[in-house]
Amino acid sequence: MSSCAYTIDSYITSLTMSSKKRLLVEGRHDRSHLYQLIYKFNPTSKIKIDTAQDIKASDRAMSKNNRLKIEVIHSRVTRKDNISFLCDREFREFTFNDKIEDLLNSHYCNDSLYWTLGHSLENYFFNESIIIDAFQFLSPSEYKYRAVGVFSELISSSFSVLAAISLAAKNIDKAGLPAALIDWKDIVINDGNIGLIKRDACDIDQACVDGFFNAFDSVLPSVIASDIKVCSKVVRGHTGILLLQKLFSACLNYVGREDDPVLADASANYFCNISELSLTTALAESWVRKIGVQEDVYFPDSLLKDIE
Repeated sequence: MSSCAYTIDSYITSLTMSSKKRLLVEGRHDRSHLYQLIYKFNPTSKIKIDTAQDIKASDRAMSKNNRLKIEVIHSRVTRKDNISFLCDREFREFTFNDKIEDLLNSHYCNDSLYWTLGHSLENYFFNESIIIDAFQFLSPSEYKYRAVGVFSELISSSFSVLAAISLAAKNIDKAGLPAALIDWKDIVINDGNIGLIKRDACDIDQACVDGFFNAFDSVLPSVIASDIKVCSKVVRGHTGILLLQKLFSACLNYVGREDDPVLADASANYFCNISELSLTTALAESWVRKIGVQEDVYFPDSLLKDIE
């Protein structure tokens, strides 16, 4: 599907005129990851995966909300035997009180409309083995195996910090702020714990920075009291990948700085500058390979059964 090949109306019309099995997802990277997943289980599958990103909406608010496009199309399609839908769960069906609780604990499905298990598709990658496998592959640093040792000790507790970061950004309505605000140099590693440095960001409004850290401090106690697996579901997928990248960069610097601070800095900076597309491609490859091999690797299994 080319960019904006359909309007919502014309896409719905195309569904009624074809019996070809189709799946509608939010973005192009989602499509790529799911094609890999489907191929693993059924290399001969001929399902066509479309993206809401390529469907034009006349409503301005909806035009920037791919999840909403999917839900609107789902609500308007009367015959659903040839079309399934997958959209991001986001922060839905969680409660945020003294601790975070998952009200679902499984994949949501409503008449061929599925939600991801966690916030977004990238949350399926939030598994220690998957992340380490991908990050080791991407890093050329001589410090990477020592860094993996430190990273492995931190990764479980890091999901609490990442969940607090995601919720703080949500509460001040600045979802993209953490990735722009937090550099690897702002992550402090101390006795197996992670801390964040609040620094002056010359290109970000200071009131916004203060608001974020106030929100972070406010939600952190309830997040720390929550189950780590629930925290990993709440983390905003895009934010989580970029901050895990920065955490691993900080680990590279941490293990190498006494040996050669210049080389340690270079190793951290190189890894931190790897593109998000390269990161998600490596993570998706590791994810697909480990499905069925490790019990703690999750995927939208109910959706796959539906589209067989």
